[in-house]
Amino acid sequence: APKSFVNTSDAECQAFADRTGCSWTSDWSCPGQKVGRRGIAAHEGMGFECCCTRELWKFEEERAMQFLPNCSATAFIVTSVRNGKHLSYRQGRVGFDEGAVLRTFSGFAEEKFQAKDYVRNFIIPKEHRGWYITPSPAVGKVIIQSSHANMHWEDRYGHFGMSWQALDWQRWNVSDAGNGRVFFQGFSGKYLREHEGNLIMSENQTEDEMYKASLEGPASQWTLDQLTKEGFSNDATSAKYLARGSLKQGGNGWCLGSSLKRMKEHTASWEKLEDFDEKDGTSKACEEKCTASSWCVAYMTKFANEQSWCDIIEYVDTEALKGVSSADTDLQFHCFSKDAAIPKPYWEDWPEKCSPKFVVDVPAPAYSTALNGLKLTDVCIKKTNEEHEHTVMVLGDWGGLSYNWQPPKTADNSWHKFPNGTKSTPKRPFLWGVDSNAQMKVAGHFKAKAALLDPDYVLNAGDSFYWGGINTQCGKPPWDHVDTRQWGPIFEFVYNGPGLDGKPWLGVLGNHDYGGFQFNAGWDQIIGRTWGGKDSTNRWIMPGQYYQVKVYYPEFSVDYYFVDTNVWDSWPHFYGNEFHNICGSHSGNWGASCGASGPYNFGSCPSWFKNLWQNQMKWLDKNLENSSSTWQIVVTHFPPIFGSKDWNWLSAKHGIDLFVSGHVHSQYIIAPWDKSNPVAPTACAVSGGGGGITSNLYPNWDGNDDAYGFQILTLKKDAIRIETLSHAGVSRRVVWIKPRPINVWDYYDESMQPDWLSQEEDDKKQSMDHNMSLKDYQAMRGSEKWKLDK
Repeated sequence: APKSFVNTSDAECQAFADRTGCSWTSDWSCPGQKVGRRGIAAHEGMGFECCCTRELWKFEEERAMQFLPNCSATAFIVTSVRNGKHLSYRQGRVGFDEGAVLRTFSGFAEEKFQAKDYVRNFIIPKEHRGWYITPSPAVGKVIIQSSHANMHWEDRYGHFGMSWQALDWQRWNVSDAGNGRVFFQGFSGKYLREHEGNLIMSENQTEDEMYKASLEGPASQWTLDQLTKEGFSNDATSAKYLARGSLKQGGNGWCLGSSLKRMKEHTASWEKLEDFDEKDGTSKACEEKCTASSWCVAYMTKFANEQSWCDIIEYVDTEALKGVSSADTDLQFHCFSKDAAIPKPYWEDWPEKCSPKFVVDVPAPAYSTALNGLKLTDVCIKKTNEEHEHTVMVLGDWGGLSYNWQPPKTADNSWHKFPNGTKSTPKRPFLWGVDSNAQMKVAGHFKAKAALLDPDYVLNAGDSFYWGGINTQCGKPPWDHVDTRQWGPIFEFVYNGPGLDGKPWLGVLGNHDYGGFQFNAGWDQIIGRTWGGKDSTNRWIMPGQYYQVKVYYPEFSVDYYFVDTNVWDSWPHFYGNEFHNICGSHSGNWGASCGASGPYNFGSCPSWFKNLWQNQMKWLDKNLENSSSTWQIVVTHFPPIFGSKDWNWLSAKHGIDLFVSGHVHSQYIIAPWDKSNPVAPTACAVSGGGGGITSNLYPNWDGNDDAYGFQILTLKKDAIRIETLSHAGVSRRVVWIKPRPINVWDYYDESMQPDWLSQEEDDKKQSMDHNMSLKDYQAMRGSEKWKLDK
C-alpha cells in the first residue's frame, strides 16, 4: 500500500470506500473542509491513503462498529468531516460526528464526562491494556460540557490525552480553548498531578518539532530521565518514542522491552525504532527482578514459560500482591502498576476435560448415522499472539476428478451433462488453464496462505468429491475404508505442507458427496474417513451427518455446529431438476439403497432427508439454547437462503453469528447490512469456489473474479474478519462482523414459526421460561399488551 498521500490510486480509494460504506472524491480540497487525504493505517499493518468528503467519516454506529474495532495496535488518524478536525487514537472506539458521545465498540461502557472531573473505574478489557490514545500532528482538543454527556472537537492544534492504570481510566482536562494542559504518557495519577506538562502545539510546527515538543514540561523531563537511565538517549528519536505513547503499562510501568517489540512488529513505519536494541530496554531488568522474587517465579511457572518476562508481569493478579515482602517492592515498582487488577489466567476457566487438539474419542460405529448429534471433546487452543487473533481457513466444493493417481482436474460443468456425457447442452465458455485446473490453482494459494498464517484448522463446506462422491456403493460400515484411489490424489497429496500438515479438516457432506443426482454413492465412507483409511494423515473429522464442538481460545470461545442441509436437493424421484435431485431416478438405478442406515430406496429418500432436517433443527434449538460461547458458527453445505425460514427463527432466537457454506460454485460474503442477506443481521461466508467443479461464474486470468477461491476467518474476542481470496490469491472482499445480539422479541414473529416446532411445544417451553403455567402463558401471549410489547 502507498506510503505517501499523493500515491493513492483511485482503485485503492474505491476499495476502502467499499469496505467501509463510505463515499469518496478525488478532489484534494474536500470542499469546505480542507482536510485533503489522510493516512489510514489498516489492521494488517499496511497503509491506506484515502480521499474524504463531508460524508466519509459520518458513520452510522452499525457501520462504524464493523470497521473500527479491528485496529489492533495501529494508530489511526480519522476525520470528523462535519467540522474538519482530527482525532488520533489507539485501540479507542469513538463516534465521529460533532457532538458525539465518547463510545467504545468492543465491550467498553459508554461514559459521561463532566468538565474538569476525573473519571474513574472505567473497565478496560484485558486485550486493550497497555495501549494509549496518543498525540498526532492534528489532534482536536476535547471540550467537556458539564450540562450533558456530549463532546466535540475544538482548536485543531489543541491537545488532549488519557491515561489509565489497569482498571483506572483517569482524565485531566482544562476546558478553556487556549490552555490544554494535559499529559498522557502512561503514568499514574500521582505523577501526572505532580508533573503536569504543557503540550500545546503550534500550527506551524513540523512533525519532528511536534515530537520534540512532547518533551516540554516537568512530566516529560521526568520521563526522559527515566528512559535515559534505561539506556535510551536524549534525542529526537527518544522524543518520537515518547510521543507515540510507547509505555506498555500505566502507573510506574517500565517493561519497555516488550512494548518496543510490539511496536516494531505492528508499526513498521516507525523506522527509527529499529535503532533501539531491545536488550537496552528493561525486559532483562524485569527478568532479573522476577527471578529474585519467589512470588514472581511461582506465578511465572503458571504460564509454562510461554510469555515474555514483561508479559508475565502484565498478567499479575492483584490478589497475589497482598502482603508481598519488601524484597518484592523493587519488582513491583519497576514492572507493573500498583493498582493493577488483572483477571486470573484464562485457563483456570477452561473445562477439566479439554483436549489440545480435535479428537473423536469413540470408535467407528456400525452405521454411519449412529453418531449423529455427537458432541466432540472440547478443544483448548492455548497459542495466541500479540493481536489476540486466530486464523481459520474455509474451503468448499473443492474435490475434482483424478485418474491413475494423477493430480485432480476440475469436473467440467461448462456444459449441462451427466458424467456419462448424455443430455449435453451448452452452458458457458471454458477458460483453459483456469477452468481446467481450478482445484490446483486454488490449492496453491490456499497452501501459501496456510504457510504464512498457520491456521488452527480448516472448515470444509462439502462437495469434497465430484462428480458423484466416493466411487463405491453406500451401505458399508464406516470402518470398512474402501480404497477408491480418491483420498490420496484429491485430498491428502494436494492440501499439505507447512501450516496444513496435521491441521484438522472439519466438515459436512454436500449433495455431490451423496451422489449428486442419486443418493447411493459412498457418502458413509466420507464419514468413515474420520477413523483413518489408506493414505490417511488423520486430519479428517466428520463423525456423522451433524455434530458439534466447542473451541476455547485464551480470549474467547466458539461453538461450531456442523449441519447437513441436503434436504434442499431431495425431491420425489420423478420431480425436480434431474441434475440436482439426490433422490432422483434419472440414472436408471432403480435398485439403489443404502441399507440399514438409509435411505432405503427412491420412495423413502425424500422423507429420510426431511426427518434428518427436522431432527437437526430440534438438536440445534436445544444446544444453541445452552451455548455460553462468545461466538456461535454454523457450518453447512447449502447457504442459509435454503431453509431461510428455519434459519431466521434460530438466528433470531439464539443469536447465530455466522454461517459458513458452499454449494453455489462461486464465492462471496453476505455482510449483516447487505440487502441480499436472507438471515440479517447474521453474516454468511459462502465458499463454493474450491475448484472441484466448473464455476457458475466466468473467471479471469488475473484472478479479479469470484469464480474460484477460498476464505479466511480471523477470529477475535469482539470481531471476526472474513476475507475472500481468488484463484490467483487476490483479496476480493473483507468484512468484519461483531457478535449478533440475542433479541428474541425484536426479531421473532409467529409467521416465522418453523414446521418442526408446533405452537403448543413452543408455548410449553416459553411458559417454563416465564415461570408460569401453560394456560396463563397462552392467555398472556394472546393479550394486546403482549403483542404491543413484542
